[in-house]
Amino acid sequence: MKEFETKTLEPGGRIFHRYLDRTNWDQGEWDSEPDICVWRDVWTEYYCMASRHPNFGAWCGYVGIPSSHPMYGSRYDSASFPDFSVHGGVTYSSFAPPMGVDKVGDQLYWIGFDCVHYCDLMPCDYAKIITRGTKAENRENEIDKALETLGGVAFKPVYRDLIFVRTECEALARQLKERETI
Repeated sequence: MKEFETKTLEPGGRIFHRYLDRTNWDQGEWDSEPDICVWRDVWTEYYCMASRHPNFGAWCGYVGIPSSHPMYGSRYDSASFPDFSVHGGVTYSSFAPPMGVDKVGDQLYWIGFDCVHYCDLMPCDYAKIITRGTKAENRENEIDKALETLGGVAFKPVYRDLIFVRTECEALARQLKERETI
């Protein structure tokens, strides 16, 4: 795991890094993206992070809040946890830094979400596993056929790229900032 020296990261500053083995991934939009991006949100000055899930390659987004925040230490799965408007809902809260990072900032509590939901396309997607051995030019048709048989509902998975995840992280950061005064 990579430790990032981010204590002096200015708001708006970013760190990018690539560390995952992508040999089993299909080619796609993700080829030109890093595996992790750390930045300080300009508006809230919270640390934000986008990090790929190590198995699926899908993005996960996180916001680190300081110990002075009223939600510091709150569990996302508790009944009193607010319903934040973020992709797929909040699915992570922990003192442990997110995947791929040993340390970011001091004593932060991380609240996050993932892009491993229904209709999210992942570099290592289960629909591709269903069609293993299918030639690339026929894969889309095979995926459509396979998905039509899953509950009779066909859907087109959408890849949630780094721009999407950054936007969601910053929206979550703003919602968390609003909770500072509640």
